Amino acid sequence: MSDQTVLYEKQGRISLITLNRPHTINAFNYEMVAEFNEAIHRFAGDNDAWVAIINGAGPRGFSSGADLKALRKDPATGEDVPLPPLAICHEMVTPKPIIAAIHGYCIGEGLLLALACDMIFATEDSRFYIPETRIGVNAVDIPLQLARKMGYNQAFQFLMGLEPAGAAWCQQAGLVNVVVEAEATAAAVNWANQLTAETAPLAVRGIKETLWQATHVDSAAGQAAGQAWRQKIMVSADWQEGLAAFREKRKPEFRGA
Repeated sequence: MSDQTVLYEKQGRISLITLNRPHTINAFNYEMVAEFNEAIHRFAGDNDAWVAIINGAGPRGFSSGADLKALRKDPATGEDVPLPPLAICHEMVTPKPIIAAIHGYCIGEGLLLALACDMIFATEDSRFYIPETRIGVNAVDIPLQLARKMGYNQAFQFLMGLEPAGAAWCQQAGLVNVVVEAEATAAAVNWANQLTAETAPLAVRGIKETLWQATHVDSAAGQAAGQAWRQKIMVSADWQEGLAAFREKRKPEFRGA
């Protein structure tokens, strides 16, 4: 087994990023956060990678959250040194699509990571859970994400942490996009392959940033982002290719430029 806590693999236009601490159900320690952030920035800077898929190694789940046993103590104060943030949980690192492929447990920090993705594919046996109320602390970042995706009432029920939520409930609540019997990663790869084969990557990125700005800032920021992308796309080779393909009644060949 690799010593890396995060694996990075290219499959055509897709970057597969795998959380790789299966013995802890892929719980995040300092090394794993650093390696994940490195992987996501690697994807962001790779012009040949158009979609990223994040999954978890091992049969038990996507991620069990933060590894509390691995926290270090500050020698000056004796207090736990918190984990650094996962990059995509607090900013839009890239306008390229990022998909979470969930199986088994998706808890705490793992759920925050999934919520930061643009789509969630989940197997029927997936279990989503926020344990903070059980251990006596309030969640901060996750409620903000859930309020955007679920609305107040369902987010409140979920955050009370009385029991894990299944994939079917999460899909009905607007958290999960696609539920499959098994192999969420394979389903996500199939969808991503269709996306990269049939759509213009610049248009996809423009739409993502418009949505992100509208939901994380305000509608004016979303409109400004959309207009900026429109100006960029109107002078791109892909726009000319799309027009030519439409006139010639053929499938366009987009190149992301």
